Amino acid sequence: MKRILLIMALCMGAGALCAQTRAPKEQTTSVQESHPALKGKKVKRVPETVRLNFTHQFPGAESARWYKKNQLYRVQFTLRGQLHIAVYNEQGERMD
Repeated sequence: MKRILLIMALCMGAGALCAQTRAPKEQTTSVQESHPALKGKKVKRVPETVRLNFTHQFPGAESARWYKKNQLYRVQFTLRGQLHIAVYNEQGERMD
């Protein structure tokens, strides 16, 4: 009887160790999906105020890609392994 309980405990422990955890799917908000700056032309030159506000608000952001449409700048970047989007106007104010 003790052997059966020991074997069952070992099997359950091994199953728990081998279990996979799934990362939650990133969800986009309807505000981001409907924002007019989400699509646009990729740009390399971004106004200094926009870039400074972005680096101040998101220290440690990596792989930033900038897009422009209708006087709005959208930056797509990763922060701590997650994809993020931020939208700024030409004065550097965050719009999302």
